Parts: sequence; structure tokens; C-alpha cells
Amino acid sequence: MQIITDVSVCPWPEQRSVITIGAYDGVHLGHRCVIGEVQRRARLASARSTVVTFDRHPASVVRPESAPKLLTDAAQRLELLEATGVDAAVVLAFDDSRRLEDPADFVRRVLVEGLRASAVVVGEDCHCGVGRSGNVSLLRELGATLDFEV
Repeated sequence: MQIITDVSVCPWPEQRSVITIGAYDGVHLGHRCVIGEVQRRARLASARSTVVTFDRHPASVVRPESAPKLLTDAAQRLELLEATGVDAAVVLAFDDSRRLEDPADFVRRVLVEGLRASAVVVGEDCHCGVGRSGNVSLLRELGATLDFEV
């Protein structure tokens, strides 16, 4: 599994990605199901199966007083992700600037320009960006104009 911390330049300029985004703490059965769908779609598209995660749980920055206790540390999480057979794990810093980031900017910069997304696989409860303003509807709108499926 390739581990990526900088997506300012696409690590695979000749290939697209099928991506999922999340904290992925514990990499439980539900996570494995989503990752399995990412891998299935990636195989069909000859794309890279990619998990985008963060160096810390987003709740630890957004609402530290009620952030969940973690099941795994960063190294354990990467080991669990590697065991799924995913092609790449992108570990992004989650800090105040990421918390305040416009979700459309995140999608354009990270998913489209940085990772060349052909598809994004997330649950219906997916939220990102300032005030959790990014959601599945926004992803679908952006996907229609930026050439990726949701």
C-alpha cells in the first residue's frame, strides 16, 4: 500500500482513483464493506483504490470536548488499511485550516486535482468542510461537473 501525505501533485498522473473518505478508526466491518466497493469499482475502471483519511479524528479538532475515544492510533490504522489490500492511503493533516475549508475547494484540490477521482464512495451521512456544509448532494453536484461518480 502506498502512503501519501501530499496531494499537491498527483502521485499517479497516468491513472485515476476510486476514493473513499473518512476517519476509518478501527477499520470495522462497515469500513471494510465500503473499501471493498472502492476496490471493486477500481478494478472495473483500472483505477487506484484509495482511502483518504486524516492524521487525527476530525472531531478532536471540531468538538474536542465530545470527540470519541479512538480504537487505533495512526500506525495501527494504516496497518489495518493495508490488510484490506487497498492500493493507497492518503493521510491528510486535520487542523483548524482543514476544519474551515470550503468543501468544494477540498473536492477540487484533493480529490480531483490531487488524486484524479473517477468515483467517490461514501455513506449518505458523509459531511465535510466548514460547518459540515459538504455532503453527498454537494459531491454529486461537483461530480457531474468535475467528471467523477458518487
